[in-house]
Amino acid sequence: MKYFYHKLLKDIKEKVGAQEFGRVVQDIIAIALRRLDFTNIESRYTGHPDIRASFERETYAFEVETLKEPKVDLKEIFKALKQEPVTKRLFIFLDSSFPTRLYVIDIDKVETPYEMIITYAKMYREEALTQRLNKVFPQVVKQYYELLKRYGSSEAIRRLIRERQYII
Repeated sequence: MKYFYHKLLKDIKEKVGAQEFGRVVQDIIAIALRRLDFTNIESRYTGHPDIRASFERETYAFEVETLKEPKVDLKEIFKALKQEPVTKRLFIFLDSSFPTRLYVIDIDKVETPYEMIITYAKMYREEALTQRLNKVFPQVVKQYYELLKRYGSSEAIRRLIRERQYII
């Protein structure tokens, strides 16, 4: 991701605050999934999974994290997703260091979920979806930034995308 988009994400975080930023990233990912032709997108801000969606004939459950440390507790993510009656259970995390990237981890490939350093978690990457998401992510970040300037709050944007039935 170019520095321009990295800077937009930092500006969004400053505008909405660190706590709300996780929900904003979840919204941005939901919009990006929609652009990738996922359907029936449900975004939850409490409970699990964070996002449920369908693509072709498969159903997906996603946990989304903006990581502050170089490690992740896959055991907790696995526990949150294992009960979901879906085809694929995926963990998406935003690596906000430059260059900013999303990583999609296939939780079902992790034999023994445990707290691990991000570098190792990347071994379980769902490469095709990671690449597709990273291709549309910058444009969605820019669109979100422009909406935030126009509407002033993440809540207003959330109402707008629900009204337009972009996500449920």
